[in-house]
Amino acid sequence: MNLYQEEFQQNIDLFKELSFSELKLRIFSNFKVNENRFRKYLEDLQYLIDNNKLESVKIVASLECWDEQQEYIRTGLNLTQWENNMMTLLKEFPSIGIHIHGTLASLAIPTAHKLIRKVNEYKQIRYDLGVRKDIPPVFQTYNILVSPKFMAPSIFPTNYFDKQIEKMYNEFVLCRDHYRAKQILSYRDEFNSKPEDRKLIKSLINYLQKLDIRRNTNYLDKFPWLEEFYD
Repeated sequence: MNLYQEEFQQNIDLFKELSFSELKLRIFSNFKVNENRFRKYLEDLQYLIDNNKLESVKIVASLECWDEQQEYIRTGLNLTQWENNMMTLLKEFPSIGIHIHGTLASLAIPTAHKLIRKVNEYKQIRYDLGVRKDIPPVFQTYNILVSPKFMAPSIFPTNYFDKQIEKMYNEFVLCRDHYRAKQILSYRDEFNSKPEDRKLIKSLINYLQKLDIRRNTNYLDKFPWLEEFYD
């Protein structure tokens, strides 16, 4: 489910009326929700947990990196709003689980380590609430991009993103997520196993140029490292 489905409130009302005590509800959201509306939904979900109407609730939040690069990648995203909603969820509704998931596209890699560091702060907030069975931890995962191919890190020269991947690795180690640290190195090896593809790089740049015309933006302001591939 996601927060923008018309059926979302209908489901909430149904769960209140009946009991689904073995149901694990998963909600997908990019947190582009008015803060008052978001809080109202969280209150309803907390009610369902407290009254054993559901076994558990987890919100899967979509995000790949941090700073203005992320706002460019996800059109309309406002990181200030995103973090305000996250803080509300973290501090006031600790029984609701959080899973931050992103797709590791080339544009996200340079600032992905900043997000990992940010998520580590979120984990600490939950930890400070007390290590109790009813306070689920904060998870973070990445998957490799499948399509479109011109967004894939593997189209760039071999070892091109190694330094940025190393920063991600170090942040995962710092937050003791050794599984993800090892996984991110396997992603690096996967990227480096493919030959550079200048045609796809050109396709990426053409795509960004078209976006800029529609949005009145300049992709080089956010991704200056792409300038060396402009030809």
